[in-house]
Amino acid sequence: MIQVVDELATNIIVHGYRGRPGHIEIEVTQEGNVLVVRLRDQAPLFDPTRAPPPDLTLPLERRRVGGLGIHLTRQFTDSMTYRMTSEGGNELTLRKKGVLGERFALGTVSTFRSQGFSRQNPPKGSTPPDIERQARSNHALKLVPKSKRSPIAGCRNI
Repeated sequence: MIQVVDELATNIIVHGYRGRPGHIEIEVTQEGNVLVVRLRDQAPLFDPTRAPPPDLTLPLERRRVGGLGIHLTRQFTDSMTYRMTSEGGNELTLRKKGVLGERFALGTVSTFRSQGFSRQNPPKGSTPPDIERQARSNHALKLVPKSKRSPIAGCRNI
């Protein structure tokens, strides 16, 4: 599940915010033995549940680059639902059954911000793979107790 959240957060930074500064809120909760993860952002609206599946029958050299992150999310979660928030942002909810013990305590929220670089405006001398690596390295997630969340739109800079 960590890999799925990392992939989706990277997609929000690279494709949603296009490397510009922006917030992503990640909420982790428990419903019985179901792990529930919600990702919220204010990037342009995008519903990944409507993205077409990749054609895995094509040879690798004929496949288009990208599109596997959403496919992997579908494969590694039991459900993925999307809604537009009341503030006009995106909320993606992921559910995975049977990964939690009864004593596992949750209710944490993590927020972080993009560092303001993009494929269109990369740091000098960077290549597209460098940009994606930079996005991944800049968004190390830190879990914050729900009781310590900032009251401003549920987000705070880290």
